[in-house]
Amino acid sequence: MLSQFKVLFTLSLFLAGPAFQALAYPYPGAHLDDGEMTNLFIRGGTSSLTVRVGTQPTSGLTCPATNNGENRDYAEHAYTAGQIKAAMTEGATLAAKGKQLGKSLYPHNYKNRERLPFTCGKHKMEFPIQTDGKVYDGGLTDNIPDRVIYDYSKDSKDFKVTFCGVIRHGPTEKFLKCT
Repeated sequence: MLSQFKVLFTLSLFLAGPAFQALAYPYPGAHLDDGEMTNLFIRGGTSSLTVRVGTQPTSGLTCPATNNGENRDYAEHAYTAGQIKAAMTEGATLAAKGKQLGKSLYPHNYKNRERLPFTCGKHKMEFPIQTDGKVYDGGLTDNIPDRVIYDYSKDSKDFKVTFCGVIRHGPTEKFLKCT
């Protein structure tokens, strides 16, 4: 019974497609303002999930300059809290829908093999954050070195996320924490 529900729910999400984007972002290109508490309602068929954003970035973060080899030399880059929240919210919205983008299937679980210090929970996801200020919408990430990290939990009604940090691919493919 539960597996039939999951199949029907997933199918309803797929068929409704663009309607979800309109519900999550009523205005094309909308970004979250600093200090805004976010509840995004994602409806599919007779069910709905609410993305609830708890702890949010309160200030911007800067990723260090890195030289990661041929055509992968990245300058230091500062992100605003609004840019970080927009990327995190997009990743959370996709995860709540059970959708992933691009060849590397973002958002996906972040294992923290480098053991970077984060003050959030143990169930983390990563999603690309772009230096051009746009929100990642699929495609290659070869020239997108940075990721927003957030903790998540979910139940039958809510997909809850908490901001953890921003990271950058370093020269040895290991991640570095942005400060």
